[in-house]
Amino acid sequence: LRGGDVFVYGFTVPALDRSAADGPVTAFVRPEDVAFAVEGVTGTVVSSSFLGSVRRTTVRLDDDTIVAVQHAVGDRRAVGEPVALRLTGAPVAVAPLA
Repeated sequence: LRGGDVFVYGFTVPALDRSAADGPVTAFVRPEDVAFAVEGVTGTVVSSSFLGSVRRTTVRLDDDTIVAVQHAVGDRRAVGEPVALRLTGAPVAVAPLA
């Protein structure tokens, strides 16, 4: 965290608490604030679930981090499909590293 901004996988997003002290933090990014992209952080689809008005797809990033993406029902991704992700820029909650 620096100056109220958080750096996550090459993306800069604002912290919800802009007055938080600078330093290393854990950023909590909501699934609806992650989107599929042409370029971005790369990974592979692990699973995808229909949740009524939305779909939630789980992606294993190339560094083995697991990320949930909440998106439109019509955007179906197959298990094993390579994808790229980006952050939408929505503010994130942060907590100092212990």
